[in-house]
Amino acid sequence: MRLSTLRRDLVGLIELLVSSPGRWIFILDAGRPGGRYVQLLVYEDGSIVAEASSNNFLEDSDRLSPEQEKALVTMGWNEPCLPGKPNWWSVQATINPDTKEVASLVLGAFDVAFQLCSSDLVAGRVFSSPRRGNTPATGW
Repeated sequence: MRLSTLRRDLVGLIELLVSSPGRWIFILDAGRPGGRYVQLLVYEDGSIVAEASSNNFLEDSDRLSPEQEKALVTMGWNEPCLPGKPNWWSVQATINPDTKEVASLVLGAFDVAFQLCSSDLVAGRVFSSPRRGNTPATGW
């Protein structure tokens, strides 16, 4: 889909995952798979963990500049911290997540840090996670 379509529909997509039974993984690739991406893990209780790819996994022209990394911090992403959190991350540890805030973080990563424009393609994949257990809302 085009980024403009994602911008229009993202809040609704996140709300659909939050309201659907199960644990969902939603991956959005900015361009080609294996490059820059944002992924959401939507837990069965509604809590959400968002991750944006970091230089720990990016190569060559996909690597983020210091300015792009600073932009991620400014918009509210938490910095990677090896070994446990190798990507940029944000957590909605609640059963009532602010889906607009999550969408804003995702779109901000695409717009500001990844520097996509409205006509650029974003590939989305959703699949169910078989893992169960603690969630951010239950204290992990």
